[in-house]
Amino acid sequence: MPFLFLGSTGDRAGHSLITWAIARRLVEKGLNVGFVKPFGTQPVHVEGVWTDHDAHLFRVSLNLQEPLERVCPYLITDESWRGKGNEEIMEAFKSLAQELSQGRDILIVMGSKHIFFDDAACPIPDTSFIQELKAELDTVKAELATLKGN
Repeated sequence: MPFLFLGSTGDRAGHSLITWAIARRLVEKGLNVGFVKPFGTQPVHVEGVWTDHDAHLFRVSLNLQEPLERVCPYLITDESWRGKGNEEIMEAFKSLAQELSQGRDILIVMGSKHIFFDDAACPIPDTSFIQELKAELDTVKAELATLKGN
């Protein structure tokens, strides 16, 4: 299963927009695209639950059926996950990512705010998700080549 991790170089860098544009293009090419954002950074109240703004946007735009709690499992403002260790969080996320990827051609994993800098609000840096998911980069490159029509 190819995972496509999209990270940001900083606040207001266009992270959501570029992720949305890539997701829409993959869908236009006929791919079944999933989405997950491990740590939500922009809390909004939707459908009676607190979730991340991007999680809601992508759930609607990709017509995902998964509940918002699965599209964004950890909100920065939620204290419940803070008692868990990093390994426990990562193992739970890897399991969730595998589940969300079932029946999909590609699963987009959207990072937090800064891919190159640790954020004190997130216990696990974005780069750790890339490494732990063991994404097949050549496979992802092949999938992305379809964007160009190659």
